[in-house]
Amino acid sequence: MARNASFDYKITWKIRDIKVYNFPLMGPLKSPEFFIRCDDVTSWRLCLDYDKNNKSLYCVVQRTDEVKSLNELTVAFQLHIRSETQKKEVCSGQFLATLSNRDSQPISLNKVVTVESLKDSNGRGIEMCFEFKITIDRNSLSVSNPHLSQFSKDIFDLYYSKKYTDLTLKAKDEFRAEVHRFILEVRWPELLQGKRNAEVIGVDTSKDILETILKYIYCETVEVKCERLPDLVNLFQNHSLPDMEVKIRNYPYESILITPMNYVNMSIVYDLEPLKYRDYEPHLKVMPVSNLQVQDLMIMFHVCKQSDGDIDLKAVLQFSDFDYRKPVHVKCDISLQFGEEWKSDRQETRGFTTNDEWILDIHCPTDRCNKLKFEMVLCDGMDSENIEHERCHYILMHSVPILKDPLKFCDGIFRKLEDSNNRFDVKLIVESDFLLCHRHILAGRSEKFKRMLDGVPAVNNEVAMLTVHDISPEILKMLVNYIYYCDIPTQKLKNPYTATKLMEAAKVFNLHLLEKECADSSQTP
Repeated sequence: MARNASFDYKITWKIRDIKVYNFPLMGPLKSPEFFIRCDDVTSWRLCLDYDKNNKSLYCVVQRTDEVKSLNELTVAFQLHIRSETQKKEVCSGQFLATLSNRDSQPISLNKVVTVESLKDSNGRGIEMCFEFKITIDRNSLSVSNPHLSQFSKDIFDLYYSKKYTDLTLKAKDEFRAEVHRFILEVRWPELLQGKRNAEVIGVDTSKDILETILKYIYCETVEVKCERLPDLVNLFQNHSLPDMEVKIRNYPYESILITPMNYVNMSIVYDLEPLKYRDYEPHLKVMPVSNLQVQDLMIMFHVCKQSDGDIDLKAVLQFSDFDYRKPVHVKCDISLQFGEEWKSDRQETRGFTTNDEWILDIHCPTDRCNKLKFEMVLCDGMDSENIEHERCHYILMHSVPILKDPLKFCDGIFRKLEDSNNRFDVKLIVESDFLLCHRHILAGRSEKFKRMLDGVPAVNNEVAMLTVHDISPEILKMLVNYIYYCDIPTQKLKNPYTATKLMEAAKVFNLHLLEKECADSSQTP
């Protein structure tokens, strides 16, 4: 398969109602993070800021991840700004994004945005839509480990060959999948908890879903239409596969980011004087909220007078017509008036994602307290920076490797081999020593072991006995470690005798990459 020269991604960032005075108050406006997969998942952000000296807006592309294996990434970009009537190219360029130098040079927006345009006469500000095409050069990536790549391919082939399986999974529609217990113990351990000796395990899901999970477990590939991607995230979440859930959730092709700038200030003063003469008085105000993605804010006060005359008051805030896709952030400053003086009680904040009630408890000493005041700021978005990550749009047209991580797979195998509860089905006998192994791992990784095991049929739970000749226990142990988790004994290969013997064994067992590694080490002074 041809290797692509680059990774291309399209990121659209919409910002609503930008005003020039937003920036001194809020500082740089940052987009939500978006993710780009290039042999590993990297994360990025767009930053918009105002240069008051030059009276202009500028944008910066910023890398935010800590992926050390991809220290240097050559990034090319094209920036367009789109309005309702036209689309203007601002500029294009490239920069080297490293872990120590993460930002592009400031990209001036003078061609399309002026200070005058930000001072909209109707007070709403302007809406901007940035369209970035970001290209990451594959040639700038670190070279992948060929041993891990071969390991991935061998596990991939093992899934499709269906050979040496020792466990059956049964879906709820009676579909049966033959799998390898040891691989599932590494990749899906929650499924096997408390079922160590089971030969058949039921999985409460359909054939399609089970096949999707297994294909991901073995191959780290997925084939799904983009509209089903949220279902896939939930699927991995519900089946205790958190690593896969994260990979699917962060699988990016085209990202659409929304940063609304709409906000409303409102002040509500509540007279407490009548409460001194009444035991209970509910009070309801319906406030129209303009420019936000909600219609009405309801505020209800529940009042209870204590025996000493003080008032316990509960303020209940709720939106009457709430669109759950458009969250709202509310900041509320609560003040009490004593005589002519206002004193701040406290500040509360809340992000609304549903029409749930928000209850605020307030204690009012009635002999001195005259009025209660709410000063509120409401804005679109879930957090105080007024940022809303509306959605990421994923496009999966064919079977795609989401993020092959064979190193993590190998680490999982290494840890699992330390577990005393392993069920082995092969005993390799060498001289007076032996090693316990798994038939499918040996056969899937070594053609020589495959031929040897084909001559020893698997019978129930019996352990197959294989005698290995012309090799020492130490060399066989190195060989098996390489087969299981790509371990290369770098220090031991500095010994010419060990390097030669391991190279000869690797040649016999058709482990050509290990053979080459040993040959190269013996030539290194």
